[in-house]
Amino acid sequence: MLLAVRPVPAGAACPGDCDGSGSVTINELVTLVDLGLNGTAPDTCVAGDVTGDGQITINELIAAVSSALLGCPSTPSATPTDAATSTATPTGPRAASSTATISATPVPDNTATATGTAASPTVTPSVNASSTATPSVSPTQTATRTATLSATSAATGTATRSLTATNTPTPSRTSPPSSTATSTASPTPGLGTRRFSLDPQTSQLKLLPGLGTFQGFTGFLDLAAGPPDPVTGLARVDVVSASEFLSVQVGNQLVCIKPIVPVIRAGVLACSGGHDLGVTSAQDHNIGVVGVGGFTAQECTDAGGGVEAPADPHPGVCNGPVDILPSPEADSGIGALLIAPDARFETEGLPAEVTIDTGPCDTHGVGDPTLFGFVSGVSRASIADANNVSGAAFQHDEDGENFSCAQWMQENGPGRLVLSVPAVHGSTSGDLITVFILDD
Repeated sequence: MLLAVRPVPAGAACPGDCDGSGSVTINELVTLVDLGLNGTAPDTCVAGDVTGDGQITINELIAAVSSALLGCPSTPSATPTDAATSTATPTGPRAASSTATISATPVPDNTATATGTAASPTVTPSVNASSTATPSVSPTQTATRTATLSATSAATGTATRSLTATNTPTPSRTSPPSSTATSTASPTPGLGTRRFSLDPQTSQLKLLPGLGTFQGFTGFLDLAAGPPDPVTGLARVDVVSASEFLSVQVGNQLVCIKPIVPVIRAGVLACSGGHDLGVTSAQDHNIGVVGVGGFTAQECTDAGGGVEAPADPHPGVCNGPVDILPSPEADSGIGALLIAPDARFETEGLPAEVTIDTGPCDTHGVGDPTLFGFVSGVSRASIADANNVSGAAFQHDEDGENFSCAQWMQENGPGRLVLSVPAVHGSTSGDLITVFILDD
């Protein structure tokens, strides 16, 4: 899936291309979702079972959706990659907000560079970025928050929180048939309800490194905040209603997110500060190679990873899982908002159904169940051993903007929600970080 919310698994030359046509259609995605939810053997779509384990997993659904949006992988060439520098500066009042610098050492001969393109050629690769090619053989360091592809290792660890933004079926929730979802729950007493309406000029989707910035996100969420706790300063936040879709155009396709509301205890608002409400999503491209040093495919599976198949760029390499770690900030500040599943606060996040297709959202059909996790603090995504280069790290920090408890009910008031997530082999050109920016 374009929504790089889980590691994209190893797989066939074109994951999800059931009929071998060289592309993945929405009907093929629906078939794979049905196979995955029902636990049915994937006899009708062998290309969807990229690990060959006889079942369709969430990671395999992600790979198929990535193929649908970005196209099937091209045959890689063995051309080393020159470094490129790309700077993206979204608008917003927070200092050092989302400056992305990509610097890469030449890729060794045994690392292939994909030649496929990631978006429609009619789309400008970056709306808010300038890009220049600068050959370099050394890492680039910067004092700002950066997205860096350099020869430094990234830390990994054990998840300490519930995973934000994972593809998770939510059959117990159903969305209303009307164009606007309406809450049936009692209003939350306290700070009141904030209509968080997306500004198309500043709400966007970014594909890194350098695959494009797509402005024009539209839609709204109605966020009801309860009274702040007198001890912790935290106020419970429910998503009581929403527009039928949050959507953004990516090339010739429309990404449609259909919130499943109402969501009770979707998140928390820190009216007194003192809480880490950011998140880090970390993934390792290579946690072992099957047959090397006694490493086995079962060990990869036990670690939550997936082994790249013979037709993949790095056969036998085990792509690690996404680990969810604390953010770089111990205190996200006064007015920090988290709408994400987090065991510390018993929050639920924002469940939704996602489709990627041409035409209006209401013509797309059944969506892919996805659980989103947005924050107003720092959302960091990192990939260790990026593109299977030992020691290389690809990292991006996206800054949101905190809300105001005193001005909570002011529509178009302060507040920006962000989500930044990694995906090994997330695009035809290599590892990918996908960034969502929802700005009021």
